[in-house]
Amino acid sequence: MRICALSLLVLATSLVVHAKDQGKSPAKKRAKQQIRAEDIGREVEIIGRLGIPIHQVIQIKGTWIRPDGVPKDNSLRFRVTHVGRRRLESPVDFHKYLVTQIHVSDNAKNAPKPAENSRWELTAWETGGFRGIPGAAYDSGQSPVQEPFGGFVTELNYTIQKSVR
Repeated sequence: MRICALSLLVLATSLVVHAKDQGKSPAKKRAKQQIRAEDIGREVEIIGRLGIPIHQVIQIKGTWIRPDGVPKDNSLRFRVTHVGRRRLESPVDFHKYLVTQIHVSDNAKNAPKPAENSRWELTAWETGGFRGIPGAAYDSGQSPVQEPFGGFVTELNYTIQKSVR
């Protein structure tokens, strides 16, 4: 009787483990997808780090911060916490040099400058592109220059900004 009960327990456990494994698919490596540059914005939308299409104008909120720890570059970052009326699950940081005010009126010249712990509301949009020099462009034996923002980088542009208390 004990052997029968033990065998049933082992069989039931095996079936449960097997059923769980059936629901899991092996990790598939996705092939790179090629997109023609002229299709971007017409047939293809690039979703930026804020979770919305690049070049879509939206209201955002955030705070100017210093990076945690002891980074090589202690420059300010703009930490976006809200996109539209939605609070982000994980804030998105943009390096100070990747946040640009676009002057569309003379009033923009009097706008506040970034300062640590200042909170801003922006009418903004993400833009992006490749930066840096591809490693293959260097002669053999030369080591590539270390690029602070190499590869595909998104930037934050804004026109209207107000400080929030």
